[in-house]
Amino acid sequence: MAQIKLLVLVACLLAASVCSIVAQTQQSNSQAQATAVTQRRTLSPEAAQVADEIGVTSLLNKVANSRTSKSPITFEELVTRQEITEKVLTASLDVDSVNAIIDAEIEQISVAMLLDVRASVSLMKRDLAELMSSIQR
Repeated sequence: MAQIKLLVLVACLLAASVCSIVAQTQQSNSQAQATAVTQRRTLSPEAAQVADEIGVTSLLNKVANSRTSKSPITFEELVTRQEITEKVLTASLDVDSVNAIIDAEIEQISVAMLLDVRASVSLMKRDLAELMSSIQR
């Protein structure tokens, strides 16, 4: 009978120590998740500047403030996220179009410079030919 009491006591102590370890693990996991959420919401200075330029800073703050718990995403939150996505996509397409314009202008300048060089070479050849013919006379 004493051995059974001792066995039950050891089992209870093991269970209590395992429960405290599980509780500590869960607490550290929740702290790690909170840290990860904070890190995800923090923008670099460059990203914050771009967000200001395209007008999504207030929307990003709105989403960050609404997602403090593990509650399901609301319809309003989805609409806000869609607004952010649309503004970022629009800005990205604007940047792409500006890059295309710059590339086209660089190409035009390159072609114009090439034609100018060819014209200069032709003039030099003509001048050299005139010089040679005047020397031979």
